[in-house]
Amino acid sequence: MYRGQRILVSLLIVVFCLFSNLLMAQNLLSVPECIAFDSLSNRYFVSNGGDGLIVEIDSTGAQAYWGNFISQGLAAGSIIDGDVIYVSLGMQDVVGFDLATGEQVWSYTVPGFNFGVDGLAIDTSGYLYVVGRTSGRIMKIRLSDMTGTELVSSGLHQYSQELVYDAKYHRLLVVAYAPNSPIYAVDANSGAISIVVSATVGQLDGLTIDPQRNVYIASGQYGVVHMYDSTFTKPPVIIISGLAGPSGLEFSWSNRILAIPLVDADSIVYIDMADNDSDGTSDIIDNCPAHANADQADSDGDTVGDACDNCPEAENTEQIDSDGDGFGDACDLCPGFDDSIDENENGVPDGCDYICGDANADATINVGDAVFMIRYIFSGGPAPDPVCSGDANGDGNANIGDAVYLITFIFKGGPEPTESCCF
Repeated sequence: MYRGQRILVSLLIVVFCLFSNLLMAQNLLSVPECIAFDSLSNRYFVSNGGDGLIVEIDSTGAQAYWGNFISQGLAAGSIIDGDVIYVSLGMQDVVGFDLATGEQVWSYTVPGFNFGVDGLAIDTSGYLYVVGRTSGRIMKIRLSDMTGTELVSSGLHQYSQELVYDAKYHRLLVVAYAPNSPIYAVDANSGAISIVVSATVGQLDGLTIDPQRNVYIASGQYGVVHMYDSTFTKPPVIIISGLAGPSGLEFSWSNRILAIPLVDADSIVYIDMADNDSDGTSDIIDNCPAHANADQADSDGDTVGDACDNCPEAENTEQIDSDGDGFGDACDLCPGFDDSIDENENGVPDGCDYICGDANADATINVGDAVFMIRYIFSGGPAPDPVCSGDANGDGNANIGDAVYLITFIFKGGPEPTESCCF
């Protein structure tokens, strides 16, 4: 082989390697509509709305197309049950694929859903639910024999997008891509509809639930994810904002990760929702992440929960504690001293349990205090406790001037000792 040919071959090898690496790092996400977590294999499956394919993302973040099927149109909702992932595809189909082989093992064509199928949910009795993308209808399908009945034919917003199963009440929660979309509740047996939240931020395209039954909604238009508590009695909490089209959410119960597909950014955002104090509130929004406080009580409204607030009845968001005694400056009874030490149990910390000028600490001011100061200064006698209590004249020092000040007060009617001698 000539030298020039060898150089050309070498260049071709380099180009091939670079191209291969580029392909390996290629982003396969195309309008990611929904995401499902496979806890057994620690991987995610993303439903692409752009090309109708499923993308597998492993624990390292590597992406690969998954499943032995050809695109059947928009891949929207997805959910994993046991060893099967179910995906809503195209206009009317819900298809199940074996997680181990990628082979199709289940399918159902929803009658009358001519304008697309979207969100999926599975209950604890072996039924799968699918909502029509532009019909506001819900089909209930028995997984064992693929027989279905229409659970809801009317009463939901036309553009209902997502639903999730709430096992405690055997109901479905449903949201719609509509202005100020409410959060609906649908009885999983009767199909009866009620409203649990009358109005939200709106344009909702994502919905999930965590083990404590907190509910998360994603607004595709406004780029925000909110969390409602399980009772829907508290104002929603913003989990994250500034997102590019958040869509079908997934809260992984096994690792407490909230996964958020971004349809306008072809990417996934993962949020660690760890709950290290096991009080049912994730650290990211817990007002006392290191102290269990299920009620999240915050009496002074300073965003720091009572369970860890160093001044639970005095607003002090910054929790400044200059003397390090565990009591914040905003409520410290004895700044500069440990408020927890109160040997005589009179409610006044020992560091401040004194009268200015009462050098011998007998609770009265008399000539004995002047003598005590003189002995302390000139004869090496014991010091006042605290030393600053001997500062009768309030000049910040305990010295002979205080002894003179006390004598003048006691015998000549001079001014009384200062009321503040240690601060």
